[in-house]
Amino acid sequence: MKKIKLIVSDFHLGKGRLLPDGSMNPLEDFFYDDKFIEFLKHYTSGEYENAEFELIINGDFFNLLQTEYVEGADVITEKKAVKIMDDILNGHPQVFDALSFIATRLNSALTFVVGNHDQGLLWPGVEAVLRKRISSNIRIFPKNYYFDGVYVEHGNQYEVLHHFDEKHFAIRSALTEEPIQNLPWGSYFVINFLNRYKLERPYIDKIKPFRLYLRWAVIYDTKFAVRALPSMLWFYLIHRFHPDPARRRSFKVTWHNITESIAHNNIQNEAFRILKNNKYNTVIFGHTHIYAHKNIDGKEYLNTGTWNDLISLDISNFGRYSKLTYVFVDYSDSIPRCYLKVWRGYYRPEDDLVF
Repeated sequence: MKKIKLIVSDFHLGKGRLLPDGSMNPLEDFFYDDKFIEFLKHYTSGEYENAEFELIINGDFFNLLQTEYVEGADVITEKKAVKIMDDILNGHPQVFDALSFIATRLNSALTFVVGNHDQGLLWPGVEAVLRKRISSNIRIFPKNYYFDGVYVEHGNQYEVLHHFDEKHFAIRSALTEEPIQNLPWGSYFVINFLNRYKLERPYIDKIKPFRLYLRWAVIYDTKFAVRALPSMLWFYLIHRFHPDPARRRSFKVTWHNITESIAHNNIQNEAFRILKNNKYNTVIFGHTHIYAHKNIDGKEYLNTGTWNDLISLDISNFGRYSKLTYVFVDYSDSIPRCYLKVWRGYYRPEDDLVF
């Protein structure tokens, strides 16, 4: 019997590409529902029909931080997180039908690892909603998952701006009687800053490197830059001196922390550190949205990348692009061998242009 595992990450599913009035949803990041369903069908039919199969979703599958921009969106109670998850499930019905098929299929398994955008999975109510929609058989790991010498983790926990305490993910707050999600600094930035400007420039969080975009905006999108740049400073000030002491404590941020998270240097360094442990032969991260495959002294580091469109301002890779990358784990030689692949999908004569 064949045995395979597939690992993907960073889909960032929101409420769906269309709003109730039929207009495009500027906060939606995932537009490859059909290709993902094709992807799952391919690896559960034909030569793989009777294979032992596991789909591992390595964080940020759900975008629980970017479904709407409203006042108070950063105060996330369990009840509110359940409502957001319901909206996501309703926004991508065919995707969750496909995942339900995987979770209930003979010799198949569906595993989720939590990332910084879907930290809300740690609420019992959110987990219950997900299990009801997909299957009670799904597995959810708060931090990492490992098997047969392969270590899988989203990777956000190695960056100060995106690190959260999975054991104390909810805290008491002066803002409400109910416990609220203990968000990291980066999540507040996404909710209160990026979501606001994403309504006007849907691509703003897709640009790499972001520092080059800021320079470009000052020259070619000056009116927007004049509003956005002071807002970044204002965002920091109001949170650094917020009336809620729990939030103030999380905003001890340095310029080094910011540049570190932009470059994601810690992610790769931590992968190398983990590989020094003889227990693991392969480390697989996500989070950075940049796919990678590197050999380190006979061991391997892979990054699954993202299934979201990106815009590169780097001259070596200039322009808008998407690569539906994933890790294919093959057991043909009894031991797992990991390959970084890209899903091409079936030819489609037309599709919607999003931005």
